[in-house]
Parts: sequence; structure tokens; C-alpha cells
Amino acid sequence: MTPEPAQPPAPPEAGRDVFFESVRQLVRAGPQFEWAQLVAIIVLVYVTSPTATAMAAFAAVLAIRDLSLLAMMRATDTFDARLLFIPLGRGEMRVGTTPGREAVAVLGGPAVLVVISIITFVTSRIIGPGIVKEMAFGALGLAAFTLLPLKPYDGFRLLNLALFSRSARLEVVVSIFTSLVLAAIAVATQLWFLVFVALVNAGVSRRVLKVEKGAEIFRQSGFASVPSTAELPEEGLRALFNATLTVFPDTMGQRQPQHARFCALLMREVHQRAGRVHPTVGVSVLLLFIYAALIVYFVIGLIIAVGLTKAGAGPST
Repeated sequence: MTPEPAQPPAPPEAGRDVFFESVRQLVRAGPQFEWAQLVAIIVLVYVTSPTATAMAAFAAVLAIRDLSLLAMMRATDTFDARLLFIPLGRGEMRVGTTPGREAVAVLGGPAVLVVISIITFVTSRIIGPGIVKEMAFGALGLAAFTLLPLKPYDGFRLLNLALFSRSARLEVVVSIFTSLVLAAIAVATQLWFLVFVALVNAGVSRRVLKVEKGAEIFRQSGFASVPSTAELPEEGLRALFNATLTVFPDTMGQRQPQHARFCALLMREVHQRAGRVHPTVGVSVLLLFIYAALIVYFVIGLIIAVGLTKAGAGPST
């Protein structure tokens, strides 16, 4: 009896195809809501809010901010779930969105907080302390934190639009500097969870240059202008996968199922960077001026609010 011939070994591409299919399904499903930023804000509220009233006030500010921003983004067709803290939808801003329209969406959150802080502060001066005053503090505190150039908050998105889209190296420098400053603030105020935020921010900055290199490779495929990663045709998706694999061989090269979700995230980042529309110099200067003005407003607002609180708590004669 003639023995059956041995089966040839599976081609080395088989493992990649299985992994690619896993990543492909995740990319087609679209981005998932980023829970990390909501968790960070909840922790921030917990360690900085002395009373249940303060926590309730902050929750109200957060809800008003997100609902107002959601309505604004829907009206301007610039929806991006990454700008929200509450999971009110899924999706991200379409690749190729003009800088002006993107700026409207990114500035929406800080603009709402400006309005909330003014209305609640004036109201609290009329009716006296209470939850309205706590809402003013909540709006000021939330804005001061989110305007720091930490990914994925408003400050980072503004600077990314104005500057970082032009220079990945500048993004790395600013991210590392911000991480060091945040760690120093954490030590000075003993808010130790900020050390964790700083470490995460520094870790994310490590992959910026690789994403930029992957974007350069992917642009050569001709698919960089497709509005959404989930809408890429099969050829474009494969080109994006290969470009990302080239610059992240340690992660994607292992082709393990547990890495599929992270690889899908990296592919979206590469696509977004490849299709980015750079603002003009004038728009960049305007955005930097607005960013600086917002920082000054909220920092001065916090100083005034703290000063009035201490004055009100002083000994009576």
C-alpha cells in the first residue's frame, strides 16, 4: 500500500491572512468609544471634589458640555466621538475635513465651558453659594485640564490642528515637555493619578514619528483621501495594513489575535495623518491666539474663583 504523500506545510502568509481578517473586521466596524478619557475625568472629579454637591455640579457641567457640543457637531457635519466624554455616538471626523470646519468642532467644547462658567459665576454672585457656584468651579476646572496639550483632549487637538499636523517632531517635543510638567504638578499637589496620565501621554508620544512614517508610505498608494478608514476599498485597506506593518513590526508583525484591536487603532491613526489637510499660516496663527486666550481666561477665572472663596471663608468680624 502506497503511503499518502505528506501535506505541504502551510504557507507563511496564512498566519498573516487570518490576522488581517481580524483587523479588517475591526476596521470595518468603525472606532470604539475611548473610555480612558472619561475614566480620567471621573478620577479627577473624585479626588478634587470635596462634597457630593460638587460632584453633582460637575456631572451637570459635563452633560451640558457634551450635549451642546454634540448638537453643534451634528449641525456642522463634523461629528467626532473623540471630542466627547460621554458615549453619545460612534464615529470620527472624516479624513479631509477642512481645517476651518475641524476648528469649529474642536473649539466647541471650550466655548461651551466659557458660557457655562460666565452664566453660573454671575448667577452665584446674585443668589449666593450653592450648586451653581460649584458648576462654575467645575467648568473652570474641566476647561483648565482639557486645554493642556494631552492627547486626546481639546488642547492637544487645537495644537495638533495648528502645528503638529505640520511637524511630527514638534508634537513629540511638546508631548514629552507636557508630561514632565504634569508629573511636576502631580508631585506638588499630591494628585498622584496625574503621574499615570503623564506616563500615558509620554507613551503615546513614542509612536508619533512611526505614524508619520507610515502615513508617508500610505500616501503613495493613492487612497489617503478616502474620507473614512472603514470605507477604504480592499486594495486600499491592504495598502494601509502593509504601511502600518512596515513601521510597527514589533506589534503587527506578531500577528496575534490580541493585538488586532490595537493594530486597527494604529491603522486609523496612519490614515488620518496621511489624509490631513494642513491649515494656512494665517489659520494656524489665529488658532494659536485663540488657544492662548482660552488658557489665560480659564487660569484667571480659577484664580479669581479661588480668591473669592477664600475671602468668603475668612473670619468674620
